[in-house]
Amino acid sequence: MNKRWLEERKKDIFVKLAKDKGFRSRAAFKLLYIQKKYNIIKKGDIIIDLGAAPGGISQAASQLTGDKGLVISIDIKPIKPFKEKNIKILQKDINDPFLIKEIFKITNGKKVDVIISDVSPHLSGIREIDIAKQLDLAYRCLEIANELLKENGYFIIKLFESPEAKEFEKNILKKYKLIKKEITPATRKGSSEFFYILLKK
Repeated sequence: MNKRWLEERKKDIFVKLAKDKGFRSRAAFKLLYIQKKYNIIKKGDIIIDLGAAPGGISQAASQLTGDKGLVISIDIKPIKPFKEKNIKILQKDINDPFLIKEIFKITNGKKVDVIISDVSPHLSGIREIDIAKQLDLAYRCLEIANELLKENGYFIIKLFESPEAKEFEKNILKKYKLIKKEITPATRKGSSEFFYILLKK
């Protein structure tokens, strides 16, 4: 970690807010912003958080769905146990061929209401490579959503701005209605990330 990155992090209002509110990361505020604008998550919803570590989005989703809801927090990296009882952790690679089966075991065969993907590759700093890696992950997340998301369920997925993202949009619109392309205030300064907010047809 370089000195400049650490200095910027100290000044970052969303890092401070996350600490104050007990969230594990600033990413919680990405979901809370989207929820405030679009009211996507309802009490009792089943929610999947892809690329969940360290767990900020899962914590925000847990608050929004409430005690009768369920959040499945998935990442290849270990995630520390949550104090929230309605979050289940699944340490899996999203490319694992048995992932869907494992999720259905947790939901007792039920399809889910909302899928959130904040998945990112390990960034190399070479834009073309990072965008290609991100798109590979995005297409896998789309496959997961196609299998698990119920009709009229919401899919929130992060991408990086690029001509290839436009191609992804064309593909995704075959099965999903685009509600909005959104850049949240909690997105890091200088980042080209944005979220598609989609409704399964």
